[in-house]
Amino acid sequence: MALGSLGEPFLTPKIAERTLEYLSALKALGNPLQVSTKLKLPLDDRLAGVNVLVTVVAWESYRFLEPAAPPPWDRLNSAAEAAQVGAVPTLFVRPIIPGVTLSELPDILDYARKSGIESAVFGSLRVSPQILKRLKKAGVDVSEIERRVRAPLHDGEQVYVSSADLKACAMEEARRRGMIALGSACCASALAHGVPCFDVKWLHHMCTGCPNDCLSKLPRESEVLSLLDEWGLEGRVEEDRVILSPDSWSVLRGPDRHRLEVLTRRMVVRGGGPGGT
Repeated sequence: MALGSLGEPFLTPKIAERTLEYLSALKALGNPLQVSTKLKLPLDDRLAGVNVLVTVVAWESYRFLEPAAPPPWDRLNSAAEAAQVGAVPTLFVRPIIPGVTLSELPDILDYARKSGIESAVFGSLRVSPQILKRLKKAGVDVSEIERRVRAPLHDGEQVYVSSADLKACAMEEARRRGMIALGSACCASALAHGVPCFDVKWLHHMCTGCPNDCLSKLPRESEVLSLLDEWGLEGRVEEDRVILSPDSWSVLRGPDRHRLEVLTRRMVVRGGGPGGT
């Protein structure tokens, strides 16, 4: 469970307290918990066991890009303090802003490492005409961003900026400093909680090879077969695959196939005969 993807969970003392209440209640469910922020973290033991993504996408340039946010070094200092009460902080460098983030990344990584943060997530920027306008207003040269946009821009719609090379470079910079480089927030949560990645990155050749070793933590075959039986499906398990019978495949729609893939942490494929054989 992740909090903070659609809003700032620690924006005001009242909101921060409500966020901490939610985290405390959600812990009873036993699911991995993650919260993302670009503010200073409260020093509260209700953050114990929670993976905290501390967003920093610029160093000196934060003054223009994030004028309402605290300095990035204050955010990282608060993450170090939160770790003292049991939180598991991760540096969250998302989005990478072409022309800005990589030039300031060494300062970000060095300070994060000094603060005791061991892992970092890197992600791409998404833009719309409105976002480009705000970046220009903040003094960012958006020509490199525009060059990397591969699709037409329309009002109200966000498009990914092609950044695979920037992401790879950032991850290498992190590794040089002894940090664990991750490609998604999902991976950060999985690593922090010792569970297999929710997004099954290894199935899609997107695994960054972190120490979590997701493949050693897959649900047991008996658990998968029990789930198939519960869903009224016929099939079998082969290592990293769930092979469904043609009939079961035909009744399981796309979203439910993805759900089954996530629950079993295996690729779901169609078999050639009865029982998925």
